[in-house]
Amino acid sequence: MGNNLKTLRKRRKWTLDEAAGRFGLSRGGYIKIERSERGLGDKHIQKAAKVYGVPAHEVFSEPRTAKVVGKVGAGGTVVYEEPLEGELDSIECPADAPPETVALQIEGDSLGPGFNRWYALFARVEEPVTENLIGKLCVVGTADGRRLIKWLRLGAVGHNLISGTGDIEEGVKVVWAAKVIDLRPA
Repeated sequence: MGNNLKTLRKRRKWTLDEAAGRFGLSRGGYIKIERSERGLGDKHIQKAAKVYGVPAHEVFSEPRTAKVVGKVGAGGTVVYEEPLEGELDSIECPADAPPETVALQIEGDSLGPGFNRWYALFARVEEPVTENLIGKLCVVGTADGRRLIKWLRLGAVGHNLISGTGDIEEGVKVVWAAKVIDLRPA
């Protein structure tokens, strides 16, 4: 039976030696399990789930992906139909993400400099904006046509949009919003 150990290991950017050490196995022993040359018993399935921080079923299930539909930054989004050269057209997403999950690549330092080129995953677009999104990190669409990634707050008039750099844009008319369900590094 095949497994996802190689995918899980590469996601964490671990070498074979690092993964083997975390499993308490020799490098050769780990390689045999990763290549499915040696059976993956219950003990190793549970160990893999713990080591990689995933549910046990993810050790065997196909990784879920989300289509990358554009870029989002401090000022707006550039949506593209085909991936840009050197860019991903899909990205792995959490196993429990809804089937309609999509991703935008973050450009700039809107969330802070450490998030440049990361991916924001979201699924359910709420139009109009619902109360359950207040206080959440969201991808939002404004009345003036911008698409931003911000924390959403209620304002005296409209919404206040807060970035990771501390900037607040007050009184924005937000037409729709979608809660960010995950952030993934490039």
